[in-house]
Amino acid sequence: MYLDDKTVVKLLGNSDLTVAGNRTGGKINKSLDIKYGKIAASITPQKGNEFRIATPTSVASVKGTELTIASDPSTGDSFTLLEGLIEVTNSFTGETIEVEQGETAVSTPEGSLEVHETTTDDLAGFEDADVEIPTQELRFEVEDKDGNIKEIIIRFQ
Repeated sequence: MYLDDKTVVKLLGNSDLTVAGNRTGGKINKSLDIKYGKIAASITPQKGNEFRIATPTSVASVKGTELTIASDPSTGDSFTLLEGLIEVTNSFTGETIEVEQGETAVSTPEGSLEVHETTTDDLAGFEDADVEIPTQELRFEVEDKDGNIKEIIIRFQ
């Protein structure tokens, strides 16, 4: 799914996600609330807006990044950062940690919050979750004074 700021969110099977927005003045603060499942996202830089990802175990503050999230209320969450920077807070203890590109944060209902270098195991199940913004096209046909039809193609992301 695409959000108004060109953020791309991909919801994998057996997942429950709610997308919310709160307008304050000229800003829209966004929230992804994940009950369970796997989500991949490419979040555009927020330019002063807040973008929050919440699960039953954790809350992450995102400025603009590409990441995957796996959430299970009984075992906890993993936030794998492919690009950018996020801050993850364990909701049970209030402990907060920064996660950088190439790192994975694991937050559990028991209150632990750890960061480690991302491994292939952290990305298992996300092979089909390409979250890059695809190129889109606008096509127009125009006719000149002699009746010749030309096509104008505008590609954008």
